[in-house]
Amino acid sequence: MNIQSSAAEIGISVEAYKRICVLFIENTDKDLLQLKSELDLRNFTQSAATAHHIKGAAANMDYEELADLAKKLQLLLQSGTATPEKLRKQYELLSQEYQSIKEEILSQL
Repeated sequence: MNIQSSAAEIGISVEAYKRICVLFIENTDKDLLQLKSELDLRNFTQSAATAHHIKGAAANMDYEELADLAKKLQLLLQSGTATPEKLRKQYELLSQEYQSIKEEILSQL
């Protein structure tokens, strides 16, 4: 990901794109904390909705791998058959991918 080329690709200023990136980080940080709490409380309906929100934000930012991981977690939650271990593993994969993206974004701000 390159902030300058991403901004040019969608036709906005680099500064505007940087603001979007900051909002993405702030919101996804909150969503992941919320998701962890919901999973700990076994509130799977709300967890699926939060995973869906993360999926949409990631897709809008063109982070397809993050969107795919969020979608997999959402589907696991909606299936009603996922074990706590599977859910924890999928959450960890999602969180790790996000941390990698976050570090990349922050290095360019």
